Amino acid sequence: GTATMALPSGSVLKLIKGNLSNGVKKVNNETPGHISECMKAFIQRVAAKAQEISEKAGKSSISPDHLIAALEHLGFGGYKEELLKIAAEDAETKKAKPRKKKLGQGKMSLEELAEMQKKLFAKSKAKMQEM
Repeated sequence: GTATMALPSGSVLKLIKGNLSNGVKKVNNETPGHISECMKAFIQRVAAKAQEISEKAGKSSISPDHLIAALEHLGFGGYKEELLKIAAEDAETKKAKPRKKKLGQGKMSLEELAEMQKKLFAKSKAKMQEM
């Protein structure tokens, strides 16, 4: 359930430390846990409001527009531009990615696919050894 879900404390601590000013140099041990709980509550509120908006619109999925409306309703409309930018970047990434074909829909035989896989593994191994 949601009671056991938590943001990774290492990631939270890294985010906190990445935003410390020159005057504050340390983070209390309990701080990442408290911030994680606050963020969990914030995410749950935004998601619940976005779901409500999505359902009222007759949709079965939460879209970026629903998130923006939820943030605005909750008083966080200042994040609208950033969210729109992220949504646009995601859309561009999806356009650039070729759609994957299911096995059997392509024109390659299993042998050709196995050979391609073998070459890709070799290429990956070579890159790892360069590091």
